[in-house]
Amino acid sequence: MAERILKNAFKVRAMLDEAAFNPQTFANLYSAENVARDLRYVAGRKADFDSSSNYELIPGLTASDVKFLAERVEYEVIRGINVGGWFEGARAYKTSEYDDIANGIDLVLEIVDNTSYGHLGLGVDVTFSQDIEKKLRRIKDEIDRYDGEENRLGRVKYFQSSQVGIRGELSDIARAVVAIDLPMLDDMTRVKSDSFQGHISKHIALLEIKQQQSMFLDYAGRKNPKAVPALERSNGIASMLVEREDSQRRVDQSEYIRNRRADDALVKGLEMFK
Repeated sequence: MAERILKNAFKVRAMLDEAAFNPQTFANLYSAENVARDLRYVAGRKADFDSSSNYELIPGLTASDVKFLAERVEYEVIRGINVGGWFEGARAYKTSEYDDIANGIDLVLEIVDNTSYGHLGLGVDVTFSQDIEKKLRRIKDEIDRYDGEENRLGRVKYFQSSQVGIRGELSDIARAVVAIDLPMLDDMTRVKSDSFQGHISKHIALLEIKQQQSMFLDYAGRKNPKAVPALERSNGIASMLVEREDSQRRVDQSEYIRNRRADDALVKGLEMFK
């Protein structure tokens, strides 16, 4: 299963690179020196990864293979939202390598309606990566430290909206982890773009996001009320989408089980918010 998906790894990576924000196009906003510093940071981190990329992370898959599979999840989520029309008024943006590595946000989900807009920062992962718990721990630490001034929620330095004209930094972005098991990723890669709108994967991803936003909001209410307003906005976005798409009923009726390991991994990781 993984072998078939990995055959297109370099093609998918090239498409993601093309879709990602290029920091150099923001030099007139941040200065060429500032951007160059961020690019040197990225080069250093990539060199560190490359030195261990052939390490067998799990039986039969190297660290490089697992990274490629996570990138394929990113690609399929972007394809579902931007091409398959998963959510009305929504667009997914691939972040720059800098924001992916330094700020831990792979995609920005932008939701626009007639009167307002909002953003969610998404980190995506495959089930057998240990990064799921690390990403959830980062979210918890941000909520714990939040003061509304120096310590805030997620940040994306390089961002430009095609819908509402924002260009520059997004701050105080609530995060969510989209966890995909290999069998469901296999299903997603087989769906034609014009059939993606009603695919069960969108409802599963949306319920994951909603579950997390609800738990993060409840946790903030108990541990750090200063973070509540920012998380109320993201919880409202997720709740609206779940209700509008009728996701809970569709998942319940489908009896779909090919994302079970990812569901279990999220349940285990989210125990830190109880």
